[in-house]
Amino acid sequence: MTQQKTKSAAARKAAAARTEKTNTDAHVFEWRGHKLTLPDRLPATVAFDLAELQEPGNQSMSPMFRFLAGLIGTEQLALVRDQIAKDGDALDELEQILAELLDGVLGAFGMNLGE
Repeated sequence: MTQQKTKSAAARKAAAARTEKTNTDAHVFEWRGHKLTLPDRLPATVAFDLAELQEPGNQSMSPMFRFLAGLIGTEQLALVRDQIAKDGDALDELEQILAELLDGVLGAFGMNLGE
């Protein structure tokens, strides 16, 4: 019986180790030399952010930045902003920069901008 308890304890430890390893395998997207850590799963708020982005006549940039913050977090969004400033990107390049960023982030989840 002691051997059976030892086996089940070893099996529990092995299962816990596998779970722990799985939980640390976050999605990572590299952008301009920075590794952006993404959540394991897309948060449900992404659906709300996408709906707001697609509202007819919406000309505000706020929904886009809320969407990005929901995906990469506010600290990493600040890092992205700082890198854009450091690189000296112009405002007329912003659409391409955001598309590149979103494409990479969504690509880490097997999605693209058209989905």
